[in-house]
Amino acid sequence: MKALIKKSGRYTYVLTNTNIYYDGLGEITMYGISMMDRTKVYQVDDISPDYGFVYNLFVPMVELRLHPEHFYDVVEDYISDHSPDECAMSMPIKFPFTA
Repeated sequence: MKALIKKSGRYTYVLTNTNIYYDGLGEITMYGISMMDRTKVYQVDDISPDYGFVYNLFVPMVELRLHPEHFYDVVEDYISDHSPDECAMSMPIKFPFTA
């Protein structure tokens, strides 16, 4: 799957996918988000194996033009607000977003 790239204001946001090998599980596609301004990249590659879960975090970040200083806190809060099962299972995509 191709990365989803969106520019909002002076920031660029990317919904990424990375194949990661886990002992006992094999290779799994993990989805994450990176955010770039003119000087720095903020990135978490392994938020969840569920595209919908990560997409539902990605869209409001772009729409609200999340400031980089809040990036890691927002990702951490989003994950901690959901059970491990919710992070790993297929979630319906909540926000329509035109690619």
